[in-house]
Amino acid sequence: ERTRFAVVEDARKENMVQGASVERYDYARRNGLVERLAMVQNVPQLPFRDERLAAWAGKSVREMNAMPVSRAAVEIVFDSL
Repeated sequence: ERTRFAVVEDARKENMVQGASVERYDYARRNGLVERLAMVQNVPQLPFRDERLAAWAGKSVREMNAMPVSRAAVEIVFDSL
């Protein structure tokens, strides 16, 4: 779910703003679709909790939570899912 939306001034002009509109969000919800933008907006604010995964990377959960989550990383994960 997302809470930040863009205002589309010209619906006939295709651009990235349309993907961030309330209309696009409603369309995705009605059709059971996921949104790249929702993942980009939400994932960086989620806490990291997996102790085993952190240990695999040689870090603690606290250290993992201190690391920034880049938009590029989120985009790559979205594409791989």
